[in-house]
Amino acid sequence: MVVGIDVDAFVARARRDPAKVRAELGVPPDVMLVALLGNLQPWKGHDAVVTALEEMAPELRRRIHMLFIGAIREQDGEHVSALRDRIRKGDFEETVQFLGSRTDVPDLLRAADVQLHASTTPEPFGLVLVEGLALGIPVVAASLGGPCEVISPETGRLFDPANPRELEVVLAEQIEDPDLRARLGAAGPEQARRFDARQTAEGVQTVYDELLGFAQDIPSRPPGPLAVTWVATASAHPTRSTGRNETNEKNEVVASQRLPKWSQNHETKGTKKVYIL
Repeated sequence: MVVGIDVDAFVARARRDPAKVRAELGVPPDVMLVALLGNLQPWKGHDAVVTALEEMAPELRRRIHMLFIGAIREQDGEHVSALRDRIRKGDFEETVQFLGSRTDVPDLLRAADVQLHASTTPEPFGLVLVEGLALGIPVVAASLGGPCEVISPETGRLFDPANPRELEVVLAEQIEDPDLRARLGAAGPEQARRFDARQTAEGVQTVYDELLGFAQDIPSRPPGPLAVTWVATASAHPTRSTGRNETNEKNEVVASQRLPKWSQNHETKGTKKVYIL
C-alpha cells in the first residue's frame, strides 16, 4: 500500500533561491549538482556511488558535485570513515560533500540538478523520490523495490546498485545532456501527483468500499475529513478497537477505517454495521 506525501505542502517548503543555495555550497552554475538523501548507513548505497565516481574519468568528474545529506549514526562511523578515505585516495574530495542532517531538505533538493537514490536493499516505497519529482528534479534511482513503481522513463533513470558501472554511465548521460535533464524534470510534478497523500487515501478507501460492499451499501459520501472506526458485521457488544485489526469473541473483524459520522449505524441487507467513533 502506497502512503504518499502532501505534495503541495512539501513544495511550499522550498522557499529559497536555488542559485543562492548553490553559491553557499560552493557549486558553480556549470557543475551538475546531485543530491543523495538518507542516513549514511551501508545499505543506502553511498559505497556504490563512491565506486562510480572512482571509475569516472577525471575530466567528467570535475563537472559533478555530490551531496550526501543525512545523519551519521555512531554505529556507522567506521563505514563513513572508509568512504572518506576512498574519496581522499581518489583525489576527489572537492566532488563529494557530507552535509549531515539538515532541516532545509526542500531547498537543497530544488537547488540540485539531479536527485540520486542508491539503496542496495529494496526500499518498500521511497517517499523522498516523490519529493524530488514534485520539485521538478530528474531522479536517478536503484532498480530495487519501490523506485521501480515511482520512477518512469519520462521522469528519471534506474540502475542496478550492484553494478556501479551502470550508475557511472547514467550520471555521465545526465552531465552531458542538460536538455534531457530538463525534460525529465518537467515531467516530474505530474508523476508526483499520482502519489499525493489525498489521492492515495481515496484509492485505498475505494478498494475497501469495493471489497466490503460499502460502495453499494452506503449512500454517496459527502466531501470532507473522515475520522471514525468501523466494526464489520459486529455483534451487539463489539470489542473496542485499538486502532489495529483485531477480532472480538465471536471472531468478527474489528478494524481501523476512516468513515464519516453520517454513516453511523447504517443498516444494509439485514446486517447491522456498527460504527464506533
